[in-house]
Amino acid sequence: MKRTIVLALIAVSGSAVAHPIRLAQASAAAPTFAALDANHDGKISVHEASANDEVFVAFKKLDVDRDGDLTAAEFAAFTPAKK
Repeated sequence: MKRTIVLALIAVSGSAVAHPIRLAQASAAAPTFAALDANHDGKISVHEASANDEVFVAFKKLDVDRDGDLTAAEFAAFTPAKK
């Protein structure tokens, strides 16, 4: 029984570590640049943008310099859909 609980806790904690972007996004109503910039490099990659469906869909349009990353200025043009 103890072994099952320990293994379950390891599995749960492992999945939390594997998806930090999704966990950060789930707690926010509207995406912020800081929340999506998971590695804190000052830009949002396509992978980081995938944490939010709306940002991911708008990524290509927002990336005006077509370098594959969103700067804070590019992200500022993002307007989330009203719900």
